[in-house]
Amino acid sequence: MRNKLSFAWKNYSFVFIFAAIFLFYVLVSTGLTWGGVTNILRHSAVIGIVALGAGLVIITGEIDLSVGSVLAFVAGFAVCV
Repeated sequence: MRNKLSFAWKNYSFVFIFAAIFLFYVLVSTGLTWGGVTNILRHSAVIGIVALGAGLVIITGEIDLSVGSVLAFVAGFAVCV
């Protein structure tokens, strides 16, 4: 049983962490609304897209740690436009 839990945590930890954050949101907020859920998913999408791009760069062997600075540059550029 312990081996199965260890396997699940190693392979699906992001799902458990998302569920914990979502549960925390449900407990802290006054009520769960569809607008609140879509708001969380909308704000998480930006981080997910950046993480996906960084993950692909790291997997190919071209280690690049400048993702944060590029995200800040693009956000600043989007404000100016």
